[in-house]
Amino acid sequence: MQSGPKIVFVSFEPGTRGHYIARVIACLPNVYWYSHSDNGTHPWNIASAKNSSIRQRHAFPNHFDRLVPKGKLPPTWDYVQGYFPSETDYYENIFFPQFNELTRDIDQTLVYCTHSVPSQLNRYFSNCQILNVVESADTIVEKYIKTTALFPGWNRFANLVDENNIYLKYLNKLKDKKKDFTVRDLWAQRTHITMYKPKYDNEYKLSLLKKYTKLSELRNQQFENTLNIRMHPDWRAVKDILLN
Repeated sequence: MQSGPKIVFVSFEPGTRGHYIARVIACLPNVYWYSHSDNGTHPWNIASAKNSSIRQRHAFPNHFDRLVPKGKLPPTWDYVQGYFPSETDYYENIFFPQFNELTRDIDQTLVYCTHSVPSQLNRYFSNCQILNVVESADTIVEKYIKTTALFPGWNRFANLVDENNIYLKYLNKLKDKKKDFTVRDLWAQRTHITMYKPKYDNEYKLSLLKKYTKLSELRNQQFENTLNIRMHPDWRAVKDILLN
């Protein structure tokens, strides 16, 4: 179970400025910033992306990793669901033991970026607030194709995933075929058993629209502990809920 600091989740679909919103939130005096040369000493150090070893920052400079003095905080379920069979087992046996240990000496509120929807987060986190970014499927897909689709498809999660993990072995085989394969290459492998090709553009876009139309409708509800916002939010409302 969750112990330690409170969490503010920025819950968003890919491409809807979640990490930018999180960086702005981290400027508040009661919110912890993951200060590191790879993230920037301060949340507003966006130019630090030029020298960062975080691959996602090369495509989207606002991205950051959850780096703390004792290590790296574990991701929420949406980032690792391919590697593990059970969401509940992941949170109870992997996430919370690591999270509680790594945050033992942190007394500020933590900001977490996640693609998990508020109903999922409320199921596992007892001490949290959620900023739920609600946008149309068209907006999500337009941004996704320019950002997330180009992100690296290979993630090691070294402190979480055993080297003999079945899904990791699958990713390693793809890496042998194309060293820098991307998220859209993963889609092409599932759909066509090839790496991504320009002729797939229209089909890929339609598949994303189908997926994110459903998720956009799901997000456009009222949830406990949640403020619904847009990707260009009312910052006064955000500040009021986070400081009260």
